[in-house]
Amino acid sequence: MKKFTKFTILALFIIMTMFTQHMPVYAQSGLVPCGTEKEEIKTTIDANGVPTDTGGDIINPCQFEHLFELVNKVINYVFTFLVVPIAAIIFAISGFKLLFSGGNSSKMAEAKKSMINVAIGLAVAAGAWLIIHTLLNILGYTGLSFGL
Repeated sequence: MKKFTKFTILALFIIMTMFTQHMPVYAQSGLVPCGTEKEEIKTTIDANGVPTDTGGDIINPCQFEHLFELVNKVINYVFTFLVVPIAAIIFAISGFKLLFSGGNSSKMAEAKKSMINVAIGLAVAAGAWLIIHTLLNILGYTGLSFGL
């Protein structure tokens, strides 16, 4: 069993690294589209010859609505890149366990229980996603979208 667990962990690691190749493109847009632009800093010299810097203020400051956008992006990211792929991997592993159980009823029952647990976990995650998006909609955030 330890050998199978090590193989499972290695397989999960390899598969998750394949999913991470899409992350840098997503990360370039940032979590919130605010607080990223600053005014140009201008140096002026007064009559006494003392330089004074002006500017450097943030042009697009963050507002309360950007908090909703942050929550939306984090939930979508977790659901898209973590929950669904891990559930698919565990479901496939359970399928292989069921396939290679060799008629052993205890191994078949364990594989079926694992599949049922994955389905329940995925339903709970989808329900949590639905609750968060409903709350964001009630609070007035209109930029709801699934996907990246």
